Amino acid sequence: KIDFIGIIIYGMGFVLGCAIFVTMEGSVSERAQRAANIAGYITLIPIAYTYLKNFDQWRKFFSFQVILAVPAAAWAIKQYYYGFDQIELTYAASGLSMVHSGQMFQFAEPRVFGFFGSASALGCAGIYCAYSWWHSFRFNKNRIMWFIIAIIFTWSLVASTQRSILVYPIIALAFSYVCRTKRLTTAAYFLGFLVFFTGVLTSDYLLNKGIDNVNESIAVDSNWGRKVLNVNTFSDRLRGWQRLKKPEAWSMYGTGVEKNIGISDENHDAINKILISYGIVGMIVIFIPLFLVLR
Repeated sequence: KIDFIGIIIYGMGFVLGCAIFVTMEGSVSERAQRAANIAGYITLIPIAYTYLKNFDQWRKFFSFQVILAVPAAAWAIKQYYYGFDQIELTYAASGLSMVHSGQMFQFAEPRVFGFFGSASALGCAGIYCAYSWWHSFRFNKNRIMWFIIAIIFTWSLVASTQRSILVYPIIALAFSYVCRTKRLTTAAYFLGFLVFFTGVLTSDYLLNKGIDNVNESIAVDSNWGRKVLNVNTFSDRLRGWQRLKKPEAWSMYGTGVEKNIGISDENHDAINKILISYGIVGMIVIFIPLFLVLR
């Protein structure tokens, strides 16, 4: 049987890759690498869609990923309480990894990251945390093991002192609950869109006054509290939302970080990252497969 959905997605990925190679600035190798990466990442979706046919296969595959990531999360807890090992500092000083070096020396007190390579990558383990809690309550088999895994991931996220990711497991679990019926799922998506749309419209006010008001109301006199209960870094997202109100932000194939279009290239959220790198065409190519998979 021919998988027409997969063929369509592969074709769209190929067209987008060719468009980016032709229109983007840079050397031939840089444009080829960008085009290949985009096409490769996009086509991962139909691969998963093709080989993982049912819920049980998805659950087993994801459970395997979570178990593999447990040591990395546990190491982040160790880093929080006992600091970084000398080998980690030496590797960062070598400059072999720009991400690792920046992570270690950009701030006076670098955030822990375990084996994930960066605090941002550790934050992505929030989905593993949510999944572990869900699995521990949903299934009787190995419940104690999954409960311990959930605690490890939760502890590591708390130690990472990241703000948004601490509420992500709660949102993910709540979303999994309301998505039990089609009506509740539609309502959840509509509410999420409404909140985002309202945030974009009010981004000017939130950036100028709202952040200071929130900081004053949640201030806590502790080292962890000063790092976590502070929403100043949310200003990056708000500037990105301001960007979305500008027509010139909506280019067909993206502007790339190397080409400034006269407005701040804030890309702290997924939509801005897609628009800057791949444009409207890239957003369509990315969101159509997501819709087909999630529907």
